[in-house]
Amino acid sequence: CELHDAMYDLGGDGKARFKADKRLLVDMLAKSDKARYVLWTVGYYYAVRAFGWLFFNYKDKKKDAKKY
Repeated sequence: CELHDAMYDLGGDGKARFKADKRLLVDMLAKSDKARYVLWTVGYYYAVRAFGWLFFNYKDKKKDAKKY
């Protein structure tokens, strides 16, 4: 979860968010040794995908490039 949060803070575009969420899913599945944990993990992943946009640091590359 800490890596996922750091990736959200770093931000980027939709692809970066998907990459962060996918990494979270893979890491959680690696720790899930029982069927109920796998089900919980998949449900948690879908919740993160549905509501994570509220917390992700989206960056506009064109807008950021103009700053420099």
